[in-house]
Amino acid sequence: MKKALYFVFALALVLGLAACGEKTDPNQKAFDEAYQALNIVTNEDADKVITDFSVNTTLRGGAKAAWTSSDTNYAAVVASETGAIIKVTRPENGQGNKEIELTATVTLEKLSKTKKFSITILEMPLTETMTLSKLRDEKVAKDTDVTINDLVVVGLDQDAYYVSDGVTSMLVFGTPGPSIEVGLKGTVTAKVDVYFDAYQLKEVTWTNTTTGNEVVAVEGNLADFDMLSIDGNAEAITAQKLDNASYQVVSFSAKVVHRADFTGGANYQTTLVDPNSASNDAGFVLSYYKGLNHAALTLLDGIEITATAVIRELRDSRAVAPAIGDGSVPVYSLSILTFETRVLTDAEKVEFDEKNLSITTSFIEAGTVVLPSEGTFGSSIAWSFKNAEDVDNALVNLETGAVSMPTTGQVKTTVVATITSGAVEDTKEFTFVLGQPVLAKIDTAAAAATGDVVLVRGMVTSSEYYRTYFIQDETAGIAVYTSDAAMLATLKANVGKMVEVEGSKDLRSGLHQIAATRLVAVEGTVAVEAVVVTLGQTDLQDHVGSLVTLEDLTVTNVNTANYGNYEITLSDGTNTAMIKWDSRVTLSAEADADLKAMVKDAVVSITTPLAWSSSGAFLYFTDSTVVEFAVETDEMKVTADALALEVVSKVEASGNITLPVLGAKGSTISWASDNEAVISAAGVVVAPAEGTVTVKLTATIKLNEVTQTKEFNVVVGVSNVAASFDFGTSKQEGYVGTKNVVDSVSGNTIVFTTDGGQVTTSTFAPHDVMGAFLVLAPYKNTTDKTGTVTFSLGTVAATSVSFEASIWSPNDEDNVGTISVLQFQAKVGDEWVVVVDFLGEVENASYTSFSGDFDSASEFRFYGVGTSATCRVTIDNLVFGA
Repeated sequence: MKKALYFVFALALVLGLAACGEKTDPNQKAFDEAYQALNIVTNEDADKVITDFSVNTTLRGGAKAAWTSSDTNYAAVVASETGAIIKVTRPENGQGNKEIELTATVTLEKLSKTKKFSITILEMPLTETMTLSKLRDEKVAKDTDVTINDLVVVGLDQDAYYVSDGVTSMLVFGTPGPSIEVGLKGTVTAKVDVYFDAYQLKEVTWTNTTTGNEVVAVEGNLADFDMLSIDGNAEAITAQKLDNASYQVVSFSAKVVHRADFTGGANYQTTLVDPNSASNDAGFVLSYYKGLNHAALTLLDGIEITATAVIRELRDSRAVAPAIGDGSVPVYSLSILTFETRVLTDAEKVEFDEKNLSITTSFIEAGTVVLPSEGTFGSSIAWSFKNAEDVDNALVNLETGAVSMPTTGQVKTTVVATITSGAVEDTKEFTFVLGQPVLAKIDTAAAAATGDVVLVRGMVTSSEYYRTYFIQDETAGIAVYTSDAAMLATLKANVGKMVEVEGSKDLRSGLHQIAATRLVAVEGTVAVEAVVVTLGQTDLQDHVGSLVTLEDLTVTNVNTANYGNYEITLSDGTNTAMIKWDSRVTLSAEADADLKAMVKDAVVSITTPLAWSSSGAFLYFTDSTVVEFAVETDEMKVTADALALEVVSKVEASGNITLPVLGAKGSTISWASDNEAVISAAGVVVAPAEGTVTVKLTATIKLNEVTQTKEFNVVVGVSNVAASFDFGTSKQEGYVGTKNVVDSVSGNTIVFTTDGGQVTTSTFAPHDVMGAFLVLAPYKNTTDKTGTVTFSLGTVAATSVSFEASIWSPNDEDNVGTISVLQFQAKVGDEWVVVVDFLGEVENASYTSFSGDFDSASEFRFYGVGTSATCRVTIDNLVFGA
């Protein structure tokens, strides 16, 4: 009997322990989500840290994070009002970089786990001690490391801040970090940067700092900043940009004038005009659109103000009204630090404060909302709840701004701001969305208000269209946008599979999308089938985001001149839609062949998610887009194979190069060489013993009776290089002025003088892989319709040149024909001699190699003549042989 009782007890104990083991902490899901979402965001790459940065201590779901550092001498954890700051101290030069491990201990009640992050703090560089004035006066080279003492922060923008030494000021580019505040004074270590020929600082580290300092504004008037008199005078504009007196903290009077007729877009239409000017077309500057006071200024059309500001920049040719100059003139942009208006009426105060008032309303974790009691323009603001009986009002403390989270799920509560001045009163409502979103169907998420945080699951129904995918469940589809590399990788790996997405709901020109903040792969499935739709059906927009099939559409136009993107117009005979491929995303060979087979008059059926734009139905072409051709003619197949065909442009050593013999659409490809001794038709390369030879290869693409040819120039061999320019990786914009370009052979900086040329970068193919490159604008000098880039190698003499060039037209391909002269010239004696005339061979949206020989010379120029201001030529890998 005792044995039987003991067995029963033992069995009950085992079962009880098993049952206990099966219990899960109710906070586990919230903890896991908070742990997964926790990350660090440094101002620079994590392996190149030089400035302080913030880390989160209050996480979603009520979780907390406590931070420690493996070496507080270089990365100290300091509490702040919003969490914690990692205070960075760089090692002295010679001590080497420091590897630091930051550890976050994440807790939620009884749950706890650590998460580690590695950063590298860079040692201080060797620098030259400098002043702001000396930096401009001596035209210090770009990327020079400098130390400047006794600088004071005088103003902040969203994307930069400004420093002054009391004599002149300078812009520091980059989002101000958590330790940057007006009045900060200290020593700056930085790299010199040059942007649109104007000097600025980047990669800044502060030491020996104090706070509460001030620089007194200089009294000025806006007439002094009117640059219309030097419009077109490149030398005068450059001198103005280098004039230290041009960069000051200034105080002035102005009239705010909104210029809807300025063609540069809404960000460049708020002007400040000299109140004594006889016309709004003279004596004006622009309010910089990322200045912290810009939004308030946009409300004050026609009202006079007194302001303090810091000079941000002078641009050579800002788009203005067509009647001003030639519609593009040099204009200063100012960052407005403070301003006061004339005495406003009570009605004006209330109107302006109502329009300007905004607060944060979406919280997925506890926090604080700022509820101002006074408006920018002087109105008083009182806060109340719209529904005094709403139990969720308790989550928002209207006195302190403290925001709490609901026990579970997500709730909404609405507050009312009552804006009053004198006897005038108005109200404005704000709805708070509080707590973790509840898993919803996609149709519910699509109907959510802009800014609401939503949580959905769906099948990934498309490959990437530059940072955009689509997901779909049984109710609807929606776009998912993210620039996060890890999220993009997850989406790419799960096309046709399920993911869970959390983020802010957005609506862009009719396209519902989620800006993802968390994205994970999940188990499960959902039945998704493409729905056959027509462009003319009245409920077409109901299918936005979902997988659709559009049948029997005719290609009516193919545009490839917009940065190498493909924009293909499709028509059903009555209605049209565009399908677009973004060249920043590489296609598979199969998808690329289908894209290029969609030539004019082709009839196609397309299956892909339906997008939307301001013009209506819109389609994204991706790797997953299915294209069926009603009749894919031999001509279409040959055209597609010809467009897809590429060959290397430069070979240095003997060997073999790949010359494809079969296209993806079935065409046969045969080859001919104009110099079989150097490159044979089979791709066998015999490099010359010295110097280079340019070989022209001709491909014949054939399918049945249809034939096309395509030519390629291949430079073979290694020249005795006298100078070489790849134009680096950084922009030097502004079409008029000077550009400092490093010769990679000598290491010397060569000055390129431009009257229609700049150095820039691009994320669009084919330019995206080129780093920085030279852009020649043949129409820039509107007097004689020319564009030139002139430079000298000094004492270095050259006898040959090679370079790569492409057309870069932001409009349509027809603009290529607006260029009538396109040459590389050498100055031999007193004459400019044409070395390479590349007008007839430079192509749109691809790079072609060019080369030429000449008598010994050291002075050169690119020279173009054209009639379109929007057709330009890109040039890279410029190499001179001795």
